[in-house]
Amino acid sequence: MFIVFEGIDGTGKSTQAKLFSEALTRKNIPHVLTREPGGSSAAENIRSLVLQHEFLPITELLLMIAARNEHWNATIQPALQRGEWVICDRYIDSTRAHQGFEAGIDLGLINQLHELLRIPTKSDHVFILMLDIDVALGRARSRAQQDRYDHFDRPYYEKIYNGFQQLAATGKHYHLIDANRSIEDIHQEILSVIF
Repeated sequence: MFIVFEGIDGTGKSTQAKLFSEALTRKNIPHVLTREPGGSSAAENIRSLVLQHEFLPITELLLMIAARNEHWNATIQPALQRGEWVICDRYIDSTRAHQGFEAGIDLGLINQLHELLRIPTKSDHVFILMLDIDVALGRARSRAQQDRYDHFDRPYYEKIYNGFQQLAATGKHYHLIDANRSIEDIHQEILSVIF
């Protein structure tokens, strides 16, 4: 299985991905826990560029796709071919939300570029954590390690939040998760979907 955790910054994606990974370990299910942008040596180098420097929207899109191409070929696809599960903190829907819904790049173009590189655009399950925007931004801005995304204004994240909601309506593999609850309640709901 290929399972993705999505949502705006500060919603607890990384926490839930880690808890899910720990649950798989307890069940003796071989898996890889990874993230985007990043997840492979080359993709992590691209991540550093994107998180620290501002680019034109189309340039940022191409960098994100370049990182995903490296990640897919070096990490995700080999794990799936070995019969392992892949748990990913962000994937293509973050690109659709940030570069598509927020920056205004056509979603069709985003999909076409992925098809050109033969990067799959759909996973088995996508858990989108939906948390009050002000709460999420408060969490993101209080982190010790911050990047440029932690300093964007509320309207920026409103577009992304609304974009995730629109994406969730396009397929049954999407699961909107109310993240205004305890970490354990969220974790149990996610487990109930898969098991």
